[in-house]
Amino acid sequence: MLLRWTFLLCSLVLAMTSAATPNYDSRSTKYYIVVDAGSTGSRVFIYQGNGVQNIKMATHPDDPNRPAVLAVVPGLSSFAEHPDRCFDEGFRELLEFA
Repeated sequence: MLLRWTFLLCSLVLAMTSAATPNYDSRSTKYYIVVDAGSTGSRVFIYQGNGVQNIKMATHPDDPNRPAVLAVVPGLSSFAEHPDRCFDEGFRELLEFA
């Protein structure tokens, strides 16, 4: 069950990323979203770049001296008994940040 929810979330993130960049232009900046849905908490990492060799961690929108990372607790495994709460009690905040 946990694996299915993780796969579903990753698919959603990939679909959002693909929809945001329908025409690839190697000169324009692209953003890449990585979600680490772990047992102790979930984190979203935002990267930016304009090509495969130029990808770097994006800066935080509130503080350009910090990387664009957000973590929330509890972890994904804590929703095993109530998977319907997973999005509203954790992943919504991550996706809004991204």
